[in-house]
Parts: sequence; C-alpha cells; structure tokens
Amino acid sequence: MKIDSKKQVNKIVMKTKTVFLFLIMVAFSFNIKAQIKGKKFELKTEQMGTLVWSFNMSKYVIIAQTGDTLVNGNLKIENDTIVLTNEKGQQACPEGSVGKYKFSILNKELKMVLIEDDCMGRSSFITQPWKQITE
Repeated sequence: MKIDSKKQVNKIVMKTKTVFLFLIMVAFSFNIKAQIKGKKFELKTEQMGTLVWSFNMSKYVIIAQTGDTLVNGNLKIENDTIVLTNEKGQQACPEGSVGKYKFSILNKELKMVLIEDDCMGRSSFITQPWKQITE
C-alpha cells in the first residue's frame, strides 16, 4: 500500500514539474516577443540618412529619413531567432527570399546576427546595431 502511495506522489510531483517547466517556457517566449513588439529602432547611415525599423507581432517596416518605405515585411519569432521575409518596398529583397537571424536587445540596442539569408543586401544593414527610439 505504501509503495503505491509513493508512486502516486512521485507521478504528481513529476506532472507538476512538467507543467511548471512548460509555463516557464511559454512565459519566456512571450517575453522575447514582447521585447520587440511595438518597438522602433533607428540606424544612422551615411548613404541613406536615418532609417527607422518598426515592429509589431507579425509585420515590420523600414522607413527612410525622407519618409519613403524601404521595406514592408513579415516576421516570425521563435526563442531568440527572427525570420524575415519582405513583401514590398524600394529596397525589398526578391519575393520568397528568407532571412534568419539571432537577435538580442541589450541596453536599448537591437543586434542581429546572421544565421542564413537568401538576400545578402538585407544582411548588410540589418546586422548593424540599431538604437531603440521612443516617441
């Protein structure tokens, strides 16, 4: 009788630990997405002036200092990896090209590290440090 009780207690403890671990992973995932959702970052360039990169949960846009839209695109975030695809814009990559980057935000600076990208033009400016701006 006591052995069965111990087994049941161990099963309950194991299930509780599993649920707790799952909740931590879900919270971490939402935290990563929250770091970028609704945020804007800027990059000062010599050739194009200041660029502003704005994010929401599944879309992004990069706008030039002139107000022209350089790129409209889609994004997917999984853990610390972001996958970018361009839809349209003056500097948009060819349709169907995908960019995959590790990202981090530290001290209000967005950093992207290239994993792979079908469009090398995108990685040339995305991998530079972008400063977070507030409006």
